[in-house]
Order: sequence, then C-alpha cells, then structure tokens
Amino acid sequence: MFIPFLFASRYLYTHKKKTLTSFIALTALISITFATTALLCALAVFSGLENLTHKLFQSLDPPLKVQLKQGKNFFLRDIPQQKIQQIKGIINIVPVLEKPVMLQYKGVQAFAILKGVDDNFLIHNNLSPFIVQGKMQLKDEKNNPCAILGHCLQKQLGIPLNESFSFLDIFYPTKKGNMLSFFSPYFVYKQKKIKTSASFAVSQQVDSKYVIVPLHFLFHLTQNFNQVTSLALSIDKGYTAEKLKKKVERVLPTQFVVHTYLEQNASLDKAIYAEKFILWITFFFLWLVAYLNIFFVLYILIINKRKDITILYALGIGKSTIKRIFLCHGFLLSFIGTFLGIFLALILIFLQDKWGCITLGIDTAVVDAYPVKIIVKDMCYVLMGMFCFTFLLSYYPSKMATKLIHKKWI
Repeated sequence: MFIPFLFASRYLYTHKKKTLTSFIALTALISITFATTALLCALAVFSGLENLTHKLFQSLDPPLKVQLKQGKNFFLRDIPQQKIQQIKGIINIVPVLEKPVMLQYKGVQAFAILKGVDDNFLIHNNLSPFIVQGKMQLKDEKNNPCAILGHCLQKQLGIPLNESFSFLDIFYPTKKGNMLSFFSPYFVYKQKKIKTSASFAVSQQVDSKYVIVPLHFLFHLTQNFNQVTSLALSIDKGYTAEKLKKKVERVLPTQFVVHTYLEQNASLDKAIYAEKFILWITFFFLWLVAYLNIFFVLYILIINKRKDITILYALGIGKSTIKRIFLCHGFLLSFIGTFLGIFLALILIFLQDKWGCITLGIDTAVVDAYPVKIIVKDMCYVLMGMFCFTFLLSYYPSKMATKLIHKKWI
C-alpha cells in the first residue's frame, strides 16, 4: 500500500500548478470542507435544540409514569409503593392528581390544569432551574398551601408574586348543582383560595396550562380523597428508564401500565426524528454535489497521466496497483477536505457554546443563543458517509486508468 500512497500524495503537488485539474481539485477540497462544516454545525444546533426541548418537557414529565390502562383515577392503596421503592434505581415516588379548573384573580379568569403533588416533588424535580419569580414552595411559613403557576398564566391573570396577600381563586365544577345555581353559575363550582408562591417559564404550551398545588389541597377541592391519576417515578443516575420500566411492571397489577418519558411524548419524539431525517436528506444532496468534484478530478488527472500510467505498467507495476494509486488519491482529497471541515465545525461549535455568537433574537425565549451539542454518533455517520461517497465516486475512474495503457508510450 506504500507505493499507491506515495504516487497519490505526489499527484497532490501537481495540483499547485494553475491547470484545470488543480482548479477542480481545489474546488473539490473547498466544497467538501464547507459541506462537512455546514452539516456538522446544523446537526450540532439540531441536537442542542432537541436536548433543550427534552429538558423543558422533562421539567414536569417524569422519567417513568404509572397510570391505568383504562380509566383515569385510582386509589393509592391499589399500588404496591413499597415494592416499587425497593427496586434499585427508583429514588422517588410522587403521587399526582390532575384536574381541569377555572382560575380567577381580581375579576380576570383563565382555565388551567391543577396538578396536585406531595412534598416529595420538591426533593427530586427538574422544575427548579425554570423558576423565574418567587420561591418554589408548596407551603408557607404558617403551613398554608401555596401554588406554583406558569409564567403565562401569571401574566394573563396579573398576579403580583411579591405581595404578601395575593390569593388565587380556584373554581372546580361540582358533580351536582343546587338551587342557588339557578341564580348564579358560580354556585355550580366549588371554590377555594390559595396563595401563589412562584412562577415557572418552561414553554408557552406548558406555562399557560399548569398550576402546581399540594395534593391534600386538591383532595379537599375535588373531594376525591386518596385518588390519583398517576405516579411519577424518579430514577437515579446511571440507570436507564427502559430497564427500570420492566422491573416496575413486574410488581404492578395487570390493570396498570408504565410509560417512559419518550413514550409520554411519542408525538414529539416522532416529530424530532422526522425533522432530523429531512435534515440528513437535504445535506445528502449537498454532499453529493461536493463529492462529485472528486470524480471529475480523477477523470481529468487520469487522462493527463495516461503516459505515466503506461510507463509505470512497463516498469512492472500491476494494473491493480495502478488502480489503487488513483483510488488512494481520491481518498486523500476526501480525507483532507472532511477533516478540515470537522476541525472548522468544532471551532465554530465551541465559539457558539462558549459565547453564543448567534442569538435567537426572541426576548421571551428560554435561552438567548442557539444551543449546540456535539453528538459523536453523528460524527461517525459523517466519516462513514465520506468513505462510501469517496469509494463509489473514485472506483470507476480508477478502474478506467488501467484501460489507458498504450503500446506507443512503452
């Protein structure tokens, strides 16, 4: 393999001359470099946005969620919580009750979902980094219940969290009306007041929908004591949700099912993969155009070197070795362009991650600049694609080189 590499690297120096071959070779090198850089930067931004999206949704969605296969509410006694707690890797169990309610503050109304949780929610949660105002707590100093609501709901209702007496009215529809409901629709609802302690900003879809309250407060509001809609399970580091899911399912009764975070957001996961697939297809054609230059470089180089090819053959170098010379030359061009592109992409990704050079330009966004994340698997795919493209586009010109041997040059 030393002889093909020696001649292939020697032909790189011939490209320094101002010829058509050198121009096409330089074009191939630049196009491969920038195509690789663009692909890796796009994948890094996409992976960063995907990672940010998962973090936002994981702020309220647990790694594992236990709920009924059919129906909504179930009693806590129906779940063997002690057996679940004994499973290695499960570090926290939070009973959750969700109910739709109507909110009101000083005449301003809004509909939301009340999410009742117990004190274990504060021990292991992903919501703390997204608290934008107030203090994250479910009880105040006097042990009174407190509500943590989405930032969009706070702005819509105009609730000032810095005031000591900012109470939120919550209305929940009763199962049966009474005679007073004929005179006012408010008598159809059961009303309770709760103090607001903090607001969180995750996404507009979440912030305008959820209010987190103590579980016992929601029990008294709905009169559904000891009934919950799900159990949120937190897992320890080093454990995967897929493996723990199977262990939890073994101790659960047959009427219950366990969903991982990705299964809870199946539509989001499918949308992300579809967008990533479209991204790969788009850059596939960009890559194809970039690597086509290698084909033309080899084709023109072989025509110009047909006399040298014949001389090499006369000196005893076999046809397979001559074919490998030009195949190796194509790989050298591809390797140089690809690794230059990877190096340039890593520099740009580092600058974006360190200083956030390109901003989103949205004041209400969770982050100021585009998030980036390097995925080693994507880089491996780039190298595999480079190898496949180079081999396919270099094989035919290299094979053609052995057919240009002519007796008049011997």
